Amino acid sequence: MPKVSSDSVVALLKANDSAILPDAIRLAAAWMTKEAGPFLRELAVDEKQGRPARLAAVDALAVLHEADDVRVVWNLAATGKPMAIRFHAAAALAPLDLDTAAAAAAKAIAVASEADDPAALVQAFLVRKGGSDKLADALKKESVGPDAAKRVLRAMYLAGRNDASLADVVSKIAGIDAAPKAPTPQEIVQLAGEAMSTGDAKRGELVFRRADLGCIKCHGINKAGGHIGPDLGPIGGSSPMDYIITSILDPNASIKEEYLTKAITTTAGKVVTGIVMQRNKNEVVLKDATGKIIRIPTADIDEEINGKSLMPEGVTRILTRPELVDLVRFVSELGKPGGPYAAPPAGVVHRWKRLRDVPASLVDNVPNLDVIRETMLRSSPEAWDAEIALFGGNLPLTDFVSQNRKGVVYLQVEIQVGQQGPIEFRLVAPGAKSFWIDDREFENQSPTVTLAPGRHKITVRAQAEFASAPFARLELRKPADSKAHFEVVSD
Repeated sequence: MPKVSSDSVVALLKANDSAILPDAIRLAAAWMTKEAGPFLRELAVDEKQGRPARLAAVDALAVLHEADDVRVVWNLAATGKPMAIRFHAAAALAPLDLDTAAAAAAKAIAVASEADDPAALVQAFLVRKGGSDKLADALKKESVGPDAAKRVLRAMYLAGRNDASLADVVSKIAGIDAAPKAPTPQEIVQLAGEAMSTGDAKRGELVFRRADLGCIKCHGINKAGGHIGPDLGPIGGSSPMDYIITSILDPNASIKEEYLTKAITTTAGKVVTGIVMQRNKNEVVLKDATGKIIRIPTADIDEEINGKSLMPEGVTRILTRPELVDLVRFVSELGKPGGPYAAPPAGVVHRWKRLRDVPASLVDNVPNLDVIRETMLRSSPEAWDAEIALFGGNLPLTDFVSQNRKGVVYLQVEIQVGQQGPIEFRLVAPGAKSFWIDDREFENQSPTVTLAPGRHKITVRAQAEFASAPFARLELRKPADSKAHFEVVSD
């Protein structure tokens, strides 16, 4: 690590350049610049600052670990506004003091609203040795409502875990049977009959996409979706109904060896659960339930045990019977020859990126080219969330339009051009009066454009406030006489 003076680090922070401030804060933490503490403390509590900078400041204060720094983090964990800051502060305390962090986390979870996602907070305890036990004990002491308990349960499932102590506590609060049971042959036959007689695959696709199940984050469908579990694109055409139902309700019943997990505890007390991607004498490389690649030096491994499937047992307990029936019907139709889910339409983009936090300046006005270059083309990957279109190619925008005024959504697709040639673009999106290919603006939503070899970004501004069912759809096709070679970037 290069030697950098503390004065240089503090000067970089005080420049307060919003474009680089979060990265500058992370550098201050990595370099253990204790002189940055006073500035970071002010930044962490400044409600006028952008959230990325505030979250980075909270993390940095926990790393610097000075008494005054920890006191600020603790105060934010107890009273932080918005709740995302409070959750983040409680999570930052977990490596320092599990008991204190668990108490703060439980109090925050008890008063959080439905819109407050505790996933990252719960994850902070799942990755600490004994963390889920501490959180379970703390939750017992608070007045946690059933819905809040379900959100904790969902967060644990999405992390690929079903820790007994935590599952027991939150399941009891939520009014859910804590012990999942494998389906009997009679139950499988009954569910199969219901799926074929009353199941609706269209409704089932919406169940599959639900955030609280995490199906689409783990499984791809013809490479669109997650890359953690097996791709489900052909499953309905290659597997019988009883196998599909068993795999959904009892994921450990017939799991392939390459999808078995390892649970590794490090000498620092961190617990990592995931699928082994690579192993050598120096390190073990795991992929966790979120798709994150984690490298663990062999020398840091304290304990390693065999796990189960990353799909936790009992995750379908949060579904109603009709929802489960629809989900089974949808999965059973995937890849079935001649059916509506046999193969996705050719040329339609299924993998998108969505700008997570849309500033007011981008909501009120269509950005000029300078803003497009700075905000859209040079933004960090962390500024975007991955989004997957429906099987037919439409990306629903309903979940996003309520997050800011006027329902303005910014979407992006990247394509890699291997050989130059004309490419036909056809965009369908409500309120999208124009879109951009790199920094070139197009008002015609069906242009034919010749692109040079290399990576190109297509940016769409959709204003969906007046649409009853807002969506975005992008088709890319090669004209008959074109020599273009291109593909949508999937990373």
